[in-house]
Amino acid sequence: MNVVTVTTVPSRYRRSVATIVVSAAALLAACSSSTPAMPSASASKADIAHAYQTLFNMQDKAVGTKLAVIQNGSTLKNAITAALASPMAGEAAGATVNSVSILSDSGCKAEYLPSPCAAVGYSILLPSVSTGNLTGLKGFAVYENGRWVVSRSTICSLLTLENNNNAPQGC
Repeated sequence: MNVVTVTTVPSRYRRSVATIVVSAAALLAACSSSTPAMPSASASKADIAHAYQTLFNMQDKAVGTKLAVIQNGSTLKNAITAALASPMAGEAAGATVNSVSILSDSGCKAEYLPSPCAAVGYSILLPSVSTGNLTGLKGFAVYENGRWVVSRSTICSLLTLENNNNAPQGC
């Protein structure tokens, strides 16, 4: 039985094989780079919790910090500025994220959100209010520009409630 090694293959065939291998590698690299990597569930929960904590910590009055953790946050600058001046909002000392569920593409579409997105169960911490924390709240997060942020629909729902059921500018 004869074993053929690369050195016994004529050079014109070796070049063809090399060209095919390089072309296949380039094609695979191109295909894989067009699909964004989906973040892990545990990293996603930590990032989402950070975004919710940052948004609902009203002790920090920096508007830019809040806008940075909201989907398309710049469109809500006036509404967030007004909310930070509100006595009711001033009671919030952050949020606790109780659950995160990454939704399928169809699940995101059903909520009118871009994919990937996540359903979020959270509580707003109100340490100085006698009624305690706001618990059992439901919201969403979206993966935008390589990081998880609070969905615009989540914050707009809360801002609308605070504004006597009138959607503020940007919502």
